[in-house]
Amino acid sequence: MSLKRSKLDSTSDSSGSRRPSFQISELEGIDISAESEKLLQSDHVLWKKKFNRKVQRRVHYLQTKKKYIARLYKEEKNNIEKRIPIDLLTRDWFNENKLTVHSRLYALENLLPALIVALERLLIEVRQNNLTVVEKPHPYFNPINFLAQHLMRNNPRHCDFPESSPYMRGLKQVLEDLRDQVVDIKDNRLAKLKIETKERNKMRIQVKKQLLVHEKRDKQILLAKYEEWIRRIDGTLELALVQNILVSFLDHPMMSSQGKLRKAKWMKMSNHLNLFQHSSQFGTETKCLDLKGLDIRICVK
Repeated sequence: MSLKRSKLDSTSDSSGSRRPSFQISELEGIDISAESEKLLQSDHVLWKKKFNRKVQRRVHYLQTKKKYIARLYKEEKNNIEKRIPIDLLTRDWFNENKLTVHSRLYALENLLPALIVALERLLIEVRQNNLTVVEKPHPYFNPINFLAQHLMRNNPRHCDFPESSPYMRGLKQVLEDLRDQVVDIKDNRLAKLKIETKERNKMRIQVKKQLLVHEKRDKQILLAKYEEWIRRIDGTLELALVQNILVSFLDHPMMSSQGKLRKAKWMKMSNHLNLFQHSSQFGTETKCLDLKGLDIRICVK
């Protein structure tokens, strides 16, 4: 140690100052700033390449994992379909009878999930207690009471039943199909109602048109008749109308019950009218005639 210290002291004394371990002064002919920029750029490029490689490896790993999970799920689904044909039993609920689709949908949605689970539990209980070999019913076991208790404890409104049973999985699929069918039926009913309303509107318009045509025709017929029936504005009566009235009075059955004298008066009045019509053909068109003390002007056409 003494030798080393003596050597260090000799070197420090000879130079007059301690020599640093790195170069402080700039070297002639070398640009340090340009070299540092090149080094920084090369480091950035290397880091970017490494980061891109890492991201690509991560993406490739996630893609392969997703494909693997999807393939496993598909294989498991195919194996379940091959191994459990009991799922096909649920298709019996999905028939083409559209009249009972609402009742079947209600049963599948509210009743059957709880009922199937209760029946499975009942069969397990019977198998565990060996009640299938009993000749007489067990005094302390009633299957109906067991089902009722299980349904009361597992209300379908407040319980979510697991899909452990293949029949339950099939019921779920059938339930979705029935819901789609109900939606289609509602759409079809709406379209049918729209078509029926359009047809009813067309029929109503046609009936109105026919009624208007009949009403117009009746008006024309009545106007033609009213021209004969309506009294004239100038206070005259047509001779043909008066003659028709007299004839109708003579033909009335009450005239036979009345006296011959009154009937003779009516006959005389009708004869006067006939004479009046015959004489008016050679004279003026309007004449004045005293009928039963009344001054009536009769227009002769």
